Amino acid sequence: MDLYKIREEFKTGKTVFDLKLRVAYYARVSTDKYEQLNSLENQVNFFEEMIREKENWEFVEGYVDEGISGTSTNKRDSFNKMIKDAKEGKFDLIITKEVSRFARDTLDSIKNTRELLKDGVGVYFLNDNINTLDADSELRLTIMTSLAQDEVRKLSERVKFGFKRSIKSGRVLGNNDIWGYDKKDGKLVINEEEAKMVKRIFELYCSGKYGMAAVARELYKEGFKNRNGNVLAMTTVANIIKNPKYKGYYCGNKTTIVDYKLKTIVRKDEEDWIMYKDYDTVPPIVSEEIWDLAQKIYNQRSDKYKDVDKRVYQNRYKFSGKIVCNEHNRHFHRKVYNYKTKDDEVVWICPHNNRSKDDKCKTPVLYEKELVKILRHNLIDFINQRKSIIYNLTNLYRENISLRDFEKEKNKKLSEIEKIKKEKDKLLSHNINEIISDKEFKERNDDCNLRLSKIEKELNVIKEEELKANNMEEEIKKLELLIENKVNNPSDEVLFELLDKIVVYHMDDKKKVKLKIYLKVGTEIEADYIKNKSQQFNSSYSYDKSRCSVHF
Repeated sequence: MDLYKIREEFKTGKTVFDLKLRVAYYARVSTDKYEQLNSLENQVNFFEEMIREKENWEFVEGYVDEGISGTSTNKRDSFNKMIKDAKEGKFDLIITKEVSRFARDTLDSIKNTRELLKDGVGVYFLNDNINTLDADSELRLTIMTSLAQDEVRKLSERVKFGFKRSIKSGRVLGNNDIWGYDKKDGKLVINEEEAKMVKRIFELYCSGKYGMAAVARELYKEGFKNRNGNVLAMTTVANIIKNPKYKGYYCGNKTTIVDYKLKTIVRKDEEDWIMYKDYDTVPPIVSEEIWDLAQKIYNQRSDKYKDVDKRVYQNRYKFSGKIVCNEHNRHFHRKVYNYKTKDDEVVWICPHNNRSKDDKCKTPVLYEKELVKILRHNLIDFINQRKSIIYNLTNLYRENISLRDFEKEKNKKLSEIEKIKKEKDKLLSHNINEIISDKEFKERNDDCNLRLSKIEKELNVIKEEELKANNMEEEIKKLELLIENKVNNPSDEVLFELLDKIVVYHMDDKKKVKLKIYLKVGTEIEADYIKNKSQQFNSSYSYDKSRCSVHF
């Protein structure tokens, strides 16, 4: 659609109803209540009838969002599909009820109508009588959208004020989804069936034998499940334990919305909560004594874990924090498979392995014993290469030692010592015969003593090296034996001391992955992992000096 030609036709007195246009409509309600949905149905019928009645218009499609806020267009699926279809040229005009139905954010509104115009699509706001095909529409649209945006702000303030009044009057706020209670007329009523589970949570936790996860597992064994029939989440158990409502206390003003547009919710400090005993509004499910005991246990455990170095848990197991999924950039988790007929198996798994099919990680679980085999095989190969270097160094050391003539070096030092001693005797004779003064004698004699001391030290070093050389062959054999033992049967500590990380790459074969083993000495090794069967892939090594922390 040519915007210039349309605006020229408007100058001749024509209206949007006189133009040959393919027309779509957009309708939205902000809640899923029956009254609003009924209003939505009326909108849809009105738009379709209106479009079909216009002789020059061709009805294309309707786009409807139910129960979606108008504050932002980010989460409106039908709206976003409409924008996409407009870009593909499926229609020329969109009609909608009013600016506030289209967008309550000025920037969103202007941005989207501009993009639509750029793609040759106009928007007609019926109640506001604004048609973006008109030249002056943007100014009027900006004014109307700003008013709608300000109305949202005022509504947010009114809601906040209403919350404050409700809190002051003791009405229970929040959603109705609270375990153990049903909400009725601003008060909580005990749900006897769910209350059994809440009581059991406090009983198990206050015994001191169970943590959050253990409580959830025990509940599942006893038949208590979440509303999807699964094990309760740890956060659910924790929230129940910490919620003062279960001891019969009204609790409000725990959160506040910082920005009405971003809907940023901030949890307030506990001292800012409004909390008091109110058995009439919030009947207790457990006694205050039980609730207080649960808080004491919770706080003691929290303080205990605050003082624990988290690195203890990060390095708790052999491969903790060392196996990384290349696709999702997540560390593998440790899991134990329990069997009745054979030994338990320790496996490592990408966290995305537990996701839905669309987002499920393609890498299989990795058995720890197979990983250790691969690591041991490749690192022994790597160490063997380094071993040959060490052997070359020891042979070079042998050759260097054998070339030294210790007797000649000692005799040279003894000759220098003898020469200095003769010089000292001569100085003494000159002093006795008064050829040199006492002062000159002292200075020259001190210099002789310094040189003598230095040469004697050098002679002692040569004697020590001669002694070592005499025992050299025995020492080298000890060193070679030590290396041989470390290489042929390295301990797990040696292997994992060398290991930096393992990056896992999935391959087309679902049972096969490629491993890139990074060593702390800057070397990378590639290996194959075939499910429950280890096999060397490629003994190729690359060396990166920037990663090197140990030198052989």
